[in-house]
Amino acid sequence: MITYIIRRLLAAVPLLIGITLISFFVIHLAPGKPVNLQESLNPKVSLEVRERLTKLYGLDRPVHVQYIDWLGRILRLDFGRSFVDDRLAVDKIAERIPLTLIINVVSLFLIFLLALPIGIRSAVRPGGLFDKAATVFVFVGFALPGFWFALLLMNLFGVQWGWLPVSGLRSLDFEYLGIGGKIWDLSRHLLLPVFVIVFGGLAGLSRYMRQNMIEALNQPYIYTARAKGLSESKVLYKHALRNALLPVVTILGMSVPGLLGGSVIFESIFALPGLGRLFFEAVMARDYPLIMAALVITSVLTLVGNLLADISYAYVDPRIRYNR
Repeated sequence: MITYIIRRLLAAVPLLIGITLISFFVIHLAPGKPVNLQESLNPKVSLEVRERLTKLYGLDRPVHVQYIDWLGRILRLDFGRSFVDDRLAVDKIAERIPLTLIINVVSLFLIFLLALPIGIRSAVRPGGLFDKAATVFVFVGFALPGFWFALLLMNLFGVQWGWLPVSGLRSLDFEYLGIGGKIWDLSRHLLLPVFVIVFGGLAGLSRYMRQNMIEALNQPYIYTARAKGLSESKVLYKHALRNALLPVVTILGMSVPGLLGGSVIFESIFALPGLGRLFFEAVMARDYPLIMAALVITSVLTLVGNLLADISYAYVDPRIRYNR
């Protein structure tokens, strides 16, 4: 197992370089330059000032030279400084990423916690009342666009009923609250974003779990287990579930970048100071160092998620071993 992990980590290095290479050139092909931000703030900027800013940012050099210089700094863990406020890109990301990770980890945990029982219950009696209700729930979850559903909830719970805040992370009197009050205030602000993410992710994962369980329950070894007199709970959770979890583990590993990507939408809608909103602001400002730093972090999380999914196979299915 250790040899396999080391081999995968070494193979991830050229893959990560390829991702950064494509991303770097695509970003520079997009219309608009960082200098445009300063021009919009002061329309009277002269051509000489534009050239100075272009040279200051290093944008006067060929793109491949810029990439090689950026890659050399990345190897020294230097992601550069933001074009907007000249702060270190790492510092700005370090301020925002904890909130994004908390929201997505909690959402992923709740999706996994709820999707497995729903899928198993639907697979035990396919076509039953619970399965039909779950199917309607799934279709609703797939059909509702996340941003539109979020706006509906904001209007209902925030504007009409006034139960929950609709934006931001803290209330105006947050500093004057006690520890319990601060925890409750943060929870109220994060309830709607987490619910929207869980509702969208739960629909798909529960369907995958249902289909995998139905296929597993129709395998010959399940009939053999029942013929041996094993209880239904052992048949479901000891034999069928472990084999049905393999595709689900793959989906969970691939869902890590999807959750972070979705954070751009939800954090912008709910005005949350997370990594997704920071990435959106960086794209709008053409802040190349900050964009590339966020892309590198997302790419690393994606590769780590795939590696964890492969490692989890060995624990879910004892037939899988990584000895070579």
